Amino acid sequence: MRTYLQTLSHLVAYNTLLKYHIKAGNEKSPISKEVITHSQDKPVNISAEYILSIPILDLIYKEFNDELWNDITLVEFLDMFTTNIHKQEKFKLKPKQTVRFYYLLKKIWINSNNKALFNTEKEWIIPFLQNYRLSYSAYTNQFIRNEGGMKHRNFMKSVDKILLKDEID
Repeated sequence: MRTYLQTLSHLVAYNTLLKYHIKAGNEKSPISKEVITHSQDKPVNISAEYILSIPILDLIYKEFNDELWNDITLVEFLDMFTTNIHKQEKFKLKPKQTVRFYYLLKKIWINSNNKALFNTEKEWIIPFLQNYRLSYSAYTNQFIRNEGGMKHRNFMKSVDKILLKDEID
């Protein structure tokens, strides 16, 4: 089932990127990870990879967009998680969702297949958090598992279904 969902998500994400790629006038050139477009349909060339695969980021986007953060496009969300760390201006966390977002970020790091591009987790997470005025101290001290409420347990189950690993290899 998971392989089917990953394949389906990959196709949806690829089709979304293809749509923006063509709209930007690039229909004759192939899509690569170096061509990403923003919602304004202006192509931006970057030489970054994503911290996670596009299909996994697509699953995260579908599950938590407009729940943890205000609604943004898939392309804007993907833009946040390149290994070229920069701020996505349209991203805004919803009130009282910071601890849950920290949990999601921790799981993203643990499940990343591009950790080798950074010397340490700090090298990725500190600039990421600073872009959104979030606290590294709060990120490292998050204890969502100890908050035993049903809402938090359900949230953790949702994250854990997408991001399976709990510890760094």
